[in-house]
Order: sequence, then structure tokens, then C-alpha cells
Amino acid sequence: MRMKDSLEPWIAVGYKIFAENGPQALKIEMLAREVGKNKSSFYHHFVDIEIFTKLLLQYHSERAKIIIEEERRCQNIDPALFNVLLKYKQELLFHRQLLIHKGLPGFKNCFDQITGEGKEAILGTWAKDIGLEGQLDAARRLLDLSLENLFFKVSPGNITPSWFTHFFRELQAMVNDLKPSETQTIERRRLK
Repeated sequence: MRMKDSLEPWIAVGYKIFAENGPQALKIEMLAREVGKNKSSFYHHFVDIEIFTKLLLQYHSERAKIIIEEERRCQNIDPALFNVLLKYKQELLFHRQLLIHKGLPGFKNCFDQITGEGKEAILGTWAKDIGLEGQLDAARRLLDLSLENLFFKVSPGNITPSWFTHFFRELQAMVNDLKPSETQTIERRRLK
């Protein structure tokens, strides 16, 4: 989305407020104060908060395309993918707000589209690193659950390398716990 230079400060401030506090925090008076303009300037550019919010969603979709391309190039989840997420903390928090407020118009569609593209970009690497290589259906289902869990747990205060590593190590341990031991596999073969 190519926007006029006069809109960029509004979008940047609105994006930050939305990411940190959700859509309910988008108040015209506060936006104007943060941008250093008057409220009439907001109305001149955007007419109302609904149009402004739609522009924020478009902006987020454009940002997501950049992030997904970086994710696609990741050779591993930890640290490569996590470094991408750390680089784009604000986008991650904005995306989290979309999930939390998915009942609002356009939010669920935006979340689902971006998340779907992102999942496909990392699925092979995810399957390999989580220990489900060759089991893409299982890896995809676990990725779905893990992403939703991640978005509900992540917050501005815990977006750190150690938090992501801990989160991923717990998932890996869960997968390992679910895999049959070599003794169990031998016993199953013997019983057949």
C-alpha cells in the first residue's frame, strides 16, 4: 500500500496503539495528540475511525508479506524464525490483537489470510525442527494449535529470545513424549 506522506505518521501511531492496546484504544483525540495534529486533520484524511482501521489492516497485510518472505528463508525455527519474530515485535502484537478481536469486521479474515500464508512458508522447517518430518498433516495440526497458543501467551513484556526458546522446547518435549519408545515399537511389532 503506497500512502501519501501526510498519512504515514497517523498510520504509524495508530498501528503502535492498536498493537499494544487493541482496537478499542484507537481514539481520534489521542491519535491527534500523538501525531501532533488536530482532530480535524484526522477527519480530513480518514473521515472516521472505521476507514482508519481498514487502512491499518491493509498496512498490516503489506507488512506481513515482507515478514512471510523472511520466514520462508529461515533454515530453522530456533533461532532463525524467532529472530524474525523479534525483529517484527510490533507486527506480532498487532496480529495478536486481530486474533483477540476476531469478532470485529475484517479482523478474522485478515488474521486467517496472513496466518495461513505464514504457516505454509514455515511448515517444512517446522516439521523438521519439531520432530515430525515426513508427517506434514500432524505437523500442520500442531502448528495450528501452537500458533494460537503463542498468540494468546505472547505479550509486550515477554517477546524475548529466551521466551521463544522455552516455548519451542516445551513443544518439542511434548512431541517426543508422544512418540513411542523403541521398546514400545518393538513390542507392537512382536504382537502383530
